Amino acid sequence: MDAFLTELVRLVPPPAQPTQAGSDAALAAVERELGLTFPTAYKWVIRHYGQGLWQGFWCILTPFAEERGQPRPWFCPRSGLVGGPAWCDTLRWSSREWPSLYPHPVYPEAGGLFPWAFTDNGDTLYWLTQGEPDSWRTLFESDDPDGFSLSFSELLLKIVTDGWLFRDVLGPRFVYGQPSAFAPWPWHPRPQGAGGPAEPGAAADGGSM
Repeated sequence: MDAFLTELVRLVPPPAQPTQAGSDAALAAVERELGLTFPTAYKWVIRHYGQGLWQGFWCILTPFAEERGQPRPWFCPRSGLVGGPAWCDTLRWSSREWPSLYPHPVYPEAGGLFPWAFTDNGDTLYWLTQGEPDSWRTLFESDDPDGFSLSFSELLLKIVTDGWLFRDVLGPRFVYGQPSAFAPWPWHPRPQGAGGPAEPGAAADGGSM
């Protein structure tokens, strides 16, 4: 665990029993299937935090996601969207239709984009899977020309502690550097009137079905 993760754990302790967190062996199997090796810090976060909501606004995608108790890899219950290879398939189709809008290759092309987070605003964070995994750049949307050279753990800590990258979007809605910055799945549905899509299974009055 690097220094950034150490500080993250101090500020936002992981849940005692993370959900949809898989195992080290299962993660290795996912990597073999995809032909990718994920950043070390990402794997640590998935194993120790699992599926959950960060700062009431965004989710880190996990290959061990479930929908209504059934395995559904890369599913984001916050938005109802599915990341992973399925998302990349759609992205590749779009890049063929509008190549000028997609400056980067897309997985499984060598060094292609691979999504790792969804936000309530419909944004996607991608890795550009070029070079060593721990040095992959993060792109804010697929047309981001350069992205960020921060490691996964440094970027995550910056977002959690000062809202970097998202502060201008939601400002005071964020919870910075507090234990409540992470809510493990299942979380409570948001009140009516809050931005973004409702949780799957949320009734019209904001209660659970």
